[in-house]
Amino acid sequence: MANIFIQLTKLRNFEKRHLPYLRSIEDFDIVRSVGAGQELGQPFLLKHLYVEGIGSVATVTRRLNRLRAQGTLIASSHNGDKRNIALSLAPTVLKTYMRYGILLTSIGELVKGSSAKDAFHDGTESVLPEADF
Repeated sequence: MANIFIQLTKLRNFEKRHLPYLRSIEDFDIVRSVGAGQELGQPFLLKHLYVEGIGSVATVTRRLNRLRAQGTLIASSHNGDKRNIALSLAPTVLKTYMRYGILLTSIGELVKGSSAKDAFHDGTESVLPEADF
């Protein structure tokens, strides 16, 4: 068995220790969306964040303001146009997420090496689809 719950506990401990500024699912989604745009080398504009469907405009605005005040997100004007605000992750947050990615990869490799059939001691087939990692 892959000890998946032990690995998930390690993951959650990392989140508690290194990502305490992410208090809600919306916070995780905002940082994930901005980081994904940053990884692709494309400016992630504020209007993209509202279109993502993370939450209501009021919720996203409130969460965004808190994350900006904490220094998690950096906002700047896009192409000199102050109406278009580009969002990016602070360098320290990027570094933390690189370590988070290493932990996720190690968990993915552990799960990938263990088939869903291994979870059943009686040899029955799993009704769950194989995970893509």
